Amino acid sequence: MEFTSLFTLIAKVLAGTTLLTAIATVFAWITKQKWRFQAFGTTSFLVVLTVGAATLAIIPSIVHKKVPGTGRYVAVFDRGGSRAVITVKPDITPETLDPTLHQALADLNTMGRSVDGPFKVQARTVVHPSVGVTRLIQVGSIAVDNKVENSTPVVTIDRTALQEAKAMAAQFAAKPPSRR
Repeated sequence: MEFTSLFTLIAKVLAGTTLLTAIATVFAWITKQKWRFQAFGTTSFLVVLTVGAATLAIIPSIVHKKVPGTGRYVAVFDRGGSRAVITVKPDITPETLDPTLHQALADLNTMGRSVDGPFKVQARTVVHPSVGVTRLIQVGSIAVDNKVENSTPVVTIDRTALQEAKAMAAQFAAKPPSRR
């Protein structure tokens, strides 16, 4: 059992216990029992424990995960739905693209996303084969099913598209554009 689900379970049990002691405390105050101040202290302490356990349950979603070997990317399309698009440099290698896709997934994915199926991050590169012409080439993607706990991401890397993008970028870099 991972810590997030453990602390979620503890928070739920503590929330139920806190609710019961709160009801007992209200009863003690209404009937003016001698132990009403002790009940108030116990309820307050349980509230603090419940909030602490709930915080520990959500901390992994707050902490930023760093994937080693990641290249630079920019998120160019993300409306909070089931798809996001990032752009990478044309000369990226497959060995760098894989961790970059994992980093983008870690950065952009949340549990509330993709109610319509898996969440997918697509990686594209922008190349300029000639002056005034821009071409978008999809070089890879990563998808994860948020409905399944601990779902393994599926990575797809298009090596042919990567080679094509690298060749176009090199060709354009070798032949500088002429501006009038």
